Amino acid sequence: RNHPPPLDNSLMSLSAMLEEHAARLQLPPTPAGGRGFSDSLALQAALDLVDASGDETLSLVVRQQASKAMQLATYFCTGTLEEEQWRHYALAMDRYTHFTSPIR
Repeated sequence: RNHPPPLDNSLMSLSAMLEEHAARLQLPPTPAGGRGFSDSLALQAALDLVDASGDETLSLVVRQQASKAMQLATYFCTGTLEEEQWRHYALAMDRYTHFTSPIR
C-alpha cells in the first residue's frame, strides 16, 4: 500500500494558516525558510504544537485542513510502480506492507 504526499495547493493553505499562529505556537522554521512542516514527521510535530497550545477550536480546524490535504492510500502490486512510488507519506515509511487475512 502506498500513500502519496498531500496536494500542494492544500498544503499551501494549511501552511498559511499555521504561519498566522506560528509565533504563538512556537513553530520552528522549515528548511525552505517558512514555518510549518517539510515532511510528514514535521507536519505531525506542527499538529502536536497546535494541540499543546490548548486552543481546541484551532486544533480542530488545523487537523481538518490537514486531513483535506491528504490523498488516499492505494493498494498496488510492486511490479506496477517504481520503487520511488512505494512510499507511505502518512506513516513516514519508505515501504509499507498491508496484509488482511482472507479469514475474518
